[in-house]
Amino acid sequence: MRYHNRTPALAAALALCAPGQSLAQDSGATEEVKDSSGFHIGLDYAGDVIAVVDGGIETGTTYTGLGNINLDFGGNDWSWHANIYVPHGDSPTAEHAGDFAVVSNIDMGGLDPRLQEFWFERRFGETSIRAGMLAADTEFWGSDNGALYVSSVFGAPSIVSANLPNPSIFPTATLGVRFDMKIGDDGVFRAAVLDGDAGDPEVDNRHGTDVELGDDGGALILAEYHVDRTGDGSVPLSYRFSGYYHTADFVDFSDLSVRKGQWGLLGVFDLPVSDKVGWFGRVGYSNRHRSVVPWSFETGVNIYGLFGTDGTLGLGVGWVQLNRDFDVLVPDISNEKIIELTFDYPVNEYFSIQPDIQYILNTGGTDSGGETLVVGVRGKLSFTK
Repeated sequence: MRYHNRTPALAAALALCAPGQSLAQDSGATEEVKDSSGFHIGLDYAGDVIAVVDGGIETGTTYTGLGNINLDFGGNDWSWHANIYVPHGDSPTAEHAGDFAVVSNIDMGGLDPRLQEFWFERRFGETSIRAGMLAADTEFWGSDNGALYVSSVFGAPSIVSANLPNPSIFPTATLGVRFDMKIGDDGVFRAAVLDGDAGDPEVDNRHGTDVELGDDGGALILAEYHVDRTGDGSVPLSYRFSGYYHTADFVDFSDLSVRKGQWGLLGVFDLPVSDKVGWFGRVGYSNRHRSVVPWSFETGVNIYGLFGTDGTLGLGVGWVQLNRDFDVLVPDISNEKIIELTFDYPVNEYFSIQPDIQYILNTGGTDSGGETLVVGVRGKLSFTK
């Protein structure tokens, strides 16, 4: 998110070269929409104790928490959904780490409680139409294996969160329409047209209720083909091919001209290595000269049912490549690499605990950013009725 700190030189360069763009990373939290009929209320809470023990802006410990209230109501062919985020605590990225990708994917950077999604869906056999306030990252680009991790680099892709103006990803949403259609036994094609700018969540849309279609923000057009062959209780087996086009004006960083449109392409893969081990990979590429992040890549391996428990061990790596066209203003602009080791252990059906270690290289996206070691633990509560 753009309200997180950047290294001063990098922040100045991005602000100078890309006025009006959201140059921030997002958090990657998503929620699942229930498919059963009737009324359901879900109360979820996640809290992170995160310590930067070496490197970063300075060493220190923060607590950040996020409540999520989900309301779902549906019948045989229609459904309705809304969710409200209630954040509190401090930002480990802004206070201590200073990283580009954002250490915690529940970090809302001191924002106020806000409405995120609010939509209605109508199903017609093998197709459905959804309309209202939509967040793109609840349905597009996600990895089942990648959802295990704490770092935001495994959430919404960096080529979306860093390159588009206030996109409709956690914790925001925009007005839009989504269409999907089943293809074959396990394939789905989905497409969406969304308002291209959710507004600044710090200033003009603090609670997610300032809904308007602006002429200047353009539109975000999304398309994805998703195949999911995961069986019940088995290691994820799925893949996605996605693309987006944003219709607004963007700065071309090669000559500082203003040009129409921005696009990006993504591939996401979740593949079983064995009946207990899953691999995932995601790669994204966008128009280089109009992007803060021209490409990004994440991969990792998860081990399920470790030591005969219901716990999951994961080792993930993320690479966020920053645009070297900024080297005139930031000579040491580079990339940021994140290595994360995490273990999610469900204590019971309502509570789980997740110790986590992150090692960040080129913190903040510059060679001078050095290495940062982050150690933390997440607790998660979930109740649904």
